[in-house]
Amino acid sequence: MSWLASVIALAGALIGASIAWVSERSRWRREADLKHLDLRRTAYAEYLAALHATSEGLRDAAEAGVPQPPDVRAAFRAGNLYAAREQVELLAPLVVAQTAKRAFRQLRTLRDLVTAGASQEAQAYRQVLAEYQVTLDQLCHRMREDLGTVSGRDLEPDT
Repeated sequence: MSWLASVIALAGALIGASIAWVSERSRWRREADLKHLDLRRTAYAEYLAALHATSEGLRDAAEAGVPQPPDVRAAFRAGNLYAAREQVELLAPLVVAQTAKRAFRQLRTLRDLVTAGASQEAQAYRQVLAEYQVTLDQLCHRMREDLGTVSGRDLEPDT
């Protein structure tokens, strides 16, 4: 009978160790997921801020009359958009990264239009700006979905 008690004690120890390992692994995974969520949240905020700063810089350049190409390029770089986009590319799910890239390309098109002398009243400028606004709305919604912050209120159209 002494061997049976030893087997039962060993089995109990193995079960206890397994439960502790599974519990620790679960806690570690939860913490890693929260850290990754926080990294994405920070990257998204930085990217949206960079998009805003860049679009404002381009708007200012377009309002200035006949902007000089170096000034427009400087306005495009001032928001640190390239670095922020790279963070989103690395951290975001594909649907968010693709939408972020589309917004970037639309701002780059606006930059090229302003460099070529287009004003804010130019049809091409207004068209690309309208497309950019739609893409920006989609991007914000997809970011909120990824972060788990979309509510039913977000799905209702504004009245």
